[in-house]
Amino acid sequence: MKKVFISACDIVTGLGSGLDYNFRKLMAGETAIDAIGHFDTGRLLFHKASVAKHVRERNPESVTLALALEAVRDLPELPRDTMVIWAGVKSDAEYVEAEAAYGSNIPYLPEHYIEALQTKLNLSGDHLSCNAACAASTVAISLAAQMISSGQRNSVLVVAADLASRFTHTGFSALRALSPTDCRPFDENRDGLCLGDGAVAIWMTDGTEYPRLAEIAGWGVANDANHITGPARDGCGLIAAIEQALRMSDTGCDSVEAFCAHGTGTVYNDAMELTAIETVFGDRKFPVFGIKGAIGHTMGAAGAIEVALCTKILEGERIPPTCGVLNLEPRAVERVSYLAQTFPGHNILTTNSGFGGVNAAIILKHTDADKPLDRDSQSDWPDTNAGAQTNRDSSTPCHPELSQPDINSPCHPELPFPCHPERSRRTGPGALHLRVLGGSWISAAAPAMLNQASSFEFIDGELQLPPARGLFTPPLVRYGRFDPYTKTGLAAMALALKDAGLDEFDEKRDIGVILSTHWESLDTDRKYHETTLADGGIASSPNLFSYTLPNVVIGECAAYYKLMGPTFTVNETGDRGGAALKPALDMIEAGLSGTIVVGWLDSPPESMLTGVQTLPQRGALYIVFQRAAHDEKYDYQYINGFLSDPDGGTFSSLTAIARDQIQKKG
Repeated sequence: MKKVFISACDIVTGLGSGLDYNFRKLMAGETAIDAIGHFDTGRLLFHKASVAKHVRERNPESVTLALALEAVRDLPELPRDTMVIWAGVKSDAEYVEAEAAYGSNIPYLPEHYIEALQTKLNLSGDHLSCNAACAASTVAISLAAQMISSGQRNSVLVVAADLASRFTHTGFSALRALSPTDCRPFDENRDGLCLGDGAVAIWMTDGTEYPRLAEIAGWGVANDANHITGPARDGCGLIAAIEQALRMSDTGCDSVEAFCAHGTGTVYNDAMELTAIETVFGDRKFPVFGIKGAIGHTMGAAGAIEVALCTKILEGERIPPTCGVLNLEPRAVERVSYLAQTFPGHNILTTNSGFGGVNAAIILKHTDADKPLDRDSQSDWPDTNAGAQTNRDSSTPCHPELSQPDINSPCHPELPFPCHPERSRRTGPGALHLRVLGGSWISAAAPAMLNQASSFEFIDGELQLPPARGLFTPPLVRYGRFDPYTKTGLAAMALALKDAGLDEFDEKRDIGVILSTHWESLDTDRKYHETTLADGGIASSPNLFSYTLPNVVIGECAAYYKLMGPTFTVNETGDRGGAALKPALDMIEAGLSGTIVVGWLDSPPESMLTGVQTLPQRGALYIVFQRAAHDEKYDYQYINGFLSDPDGGTFSSLTAIARDQIQKKG
C-alpha cells in the first residue's frame, strides 16, 4: 500500500486568508467571532458568528464559491488529472435564500462548484462530492486517502466551503444549538456553538514527486446509530472511528500525542468527546484542543480546516490555545488549556462528528518520524492568551512519557461493537471479494426486492411506495410524517435489509450505508426557508431544518436499524448508484466495514423543475454488499477501482449489478 501525504493546503476563515496567517492568529489567541452584520438577527436570541468580511465585502454573486476560489488561489500548479472532491454541505443556501429559479447562475449543486474549481485550476480529472454533515471534509479526506493508498489515484484535491448564512443560523437557532454569548469549547458553562464562514483546499498525493507536509497515516468513519441531531452519550461512533484510525496507522492508544477535537461548544457534543477520550485513552493527560472558539463552526469545511492547521501544529510542535474557555469542565483539566501547549510533534489525532450520527477520525504524522524535539526554535510563539486563566501550572508536562503498546491488542476489548483488527489494515495488493446479499428498488412500478425479482423493472413517474403496515418491525411511528426523500430512502432500506436477511437485530452492528443523490435535499431546503421568512426567523422550523442535509436519511436508517458502519452521501451525475459504488467498496477495502448498503436515492418534485423538458429519474435502488473470505464463493471482485465478476464482466452502476444478479439467479 502507498503512503498518503498532504502536499499543499490553504484555508480561509473569519480571521483572514492563508494557512500561516490563520495559524499565527490562533497562536495569539485571537477570535473572529463578532456581531453578525450581513443579515438581521434582531428577533432571534443569537447574534454572533465568524464572518470572512474580507471576502464578503467584494459582493460576489456567490460567497460560497468566492471562499472556495480564495482557498485554491495560492496552490501550486496541480497535475491535470487531479481528482476533485467537493465537501461543502450547504452549498445551496444562497440559492435558496435568493429564491432563484432552476438554471440560475447561482451555484447550488456540488457539480457547479466542481466545474468552477476545475476551470480555475485547469483540471480535467474525475470528480466526486461528499456530504457527511459537519464531518464531510474529514470523510472526503478519508476517501481521497484510500484512493491514493490503494493506487487508484496519485493526486486528489479536497475542497470545501460553507457559510454563516441566514439559512443555517436560523436553523441552529431553532434547534437552540447556538450560543447567546460566545463559543466556549469544553467550558463547564458552555452554552452552544457559533457558526463561521470557512473554506479549505487540501492537495493529497502519494508523495513520489510532490512535497510532503504531513502524512495521513490512518482514517476511520463510523456512525453512532443514535439520533439524527444528537450524539450518542457513550461516544460509541466516535470511539469506533478513532479505533479504526489508530489501527490503520499502527498507532497505539498510549502513543497519540495530541487531539484536535470537534469541540463545538455545545453541551452534548463536548461531553460525548470527553467520554470518548476517557474510553479510548483512559486517564492519560495529553493536549486536547479545539479551534471553533476562534473561527466558529464552518460546517462541512471544519474538518479539513483542522487537518490543514494540524500540518502547521506538527511542524511547529506547538498547539494553539482553546479560545473562548473561561472555566474548564473538570474532565478537561490537564488536557484542554487556555495556553499554547508544546508537544513532541510526531503525530496528532483529529476528529469530527455531524448530523446523521456520522463520526470521522484521521491520524496525521510528521513526515520525519525520527525528528528531534527542539524547543528552543519555538521561542517566537506567544505563551498565553491575553487575560487567560488556567486551572493548572503551565510548566506541567502535557503528558507523561509515552509508551508503545502492542498494536494488535485492542485498546478497550469490552466495547459492544467490532473494531475488526483482522481487516483494518491492508498489507498489500489483492482483489477484494464481495457477495451480494440482497437489494431493493422503488419506482413508479411496484416496489421490488432483488432476490425475489424475475426482472429489473424501473419506471419513471410518481413513486409507488410500499404500505407502512408491516414495513417496519417495530413500527416506525414517524414514517408517515417524513418528506418524500426521507420516506423513500427508509422504505428502500427496509426492503433491502429484509431481502438480505438483515432486518432482525438486537444490538448495534457493523453495517454502513453510502448513497448517491443528484438533487440532494433541495426541496426540503426550500420548504424550510419558507418558515424562516416571517417574524425575523423566530418561526423557523427545527424539524424541517434537521432534514436539510441529504445524509440525514441515512442517519434515520442507522438509528432505527442500529447501523454503525461508514455513512455519507455523494452526488450522482450518471446512472443510478454509479457515484456511490466505488466509495462504498473503498470503505470495505479499507477495513472500515464488512457490509455496506450501496444505493441511489432521488425524489425531486415537479415544482422544483420549472422549464425542464424531461424530468430526472426519481426513486431508490439499494444493493447490499458484504466482504467475502478469499476461500468463499463470491459474486464480484474489486481491485484498483474496478469491479468485475469471476467471468471478467465489468460493472460501474447499481442498475447493471441488479440486472446481472437477476440474470444469474434466474
